[in-house]
Amino acid sequence: WQRRKSNGGLYILLAMWTIAFWTVSAGLDYAAIPIALKVFFAKLEFTCYNSAIAFLALFALTYAGYESWLKHKMVKVFLGFIPIFNILLAWTNDWHGLLWSSFTRSDLGNNTVIFEHGQGYPWISISGYLMILIIILPLWQTSYKGPQLTRRQARLLFIASIFSAAGSVVYLLGNQKLKGVDWAPIMFSIF
Repeated sequence: WQRRKSNGGLYILLAMWTIAFWTVSAGLDYAAIPIALKVFFAKLEFTCYNSAIAFLALFALTYAGYESWLKHKMVKVFLGFIPIFNILLAWTNDWHGLLWSSFTRSDLGNNTVIFEHGQGYPWISISGYLMILIIILPLWQTSYKGPQLTRRQARLLFIASIFSAAGSVVYLLGNQKLKGVDWAPIMFSIF
């Protein structure tokens, strides 16, 4: 909060807040037993996740010295419209089933539900991983240029981003034993 006026400070502040709410939503999701309540918390998670990666992308671009890109119309559309569209897709899923087509209990216990992916899920995945690339690539580039402190910070942020993205990949491609468990909010919180 004290550095919110520094270059990218507001974006990282908002990203950290949304990651905190995402983690709380994920915890409440895992604690909930009724499927309707789990779906509600999943929608909250989805809102926080999409907001967090948008704010992290804004931060990464600003931190890497690409704040001029944020003035381009297409960048504004991608970083603003896409997360909002994805959030709306989750909150209106009851009407169209494009994001999640069905919900079934997992063998792991009463509080684990498998969200069967609908036809819109590939869009969500692709746009999410593009957003993650917008986070990772500028941090990787910055880890090789500028003052030593900036390079070191960028390396740490880059490594944390890679591990956090790995949590998402584990969920997407995970084996049957872990089906229904999303590791991304856990990894984001740790790293």
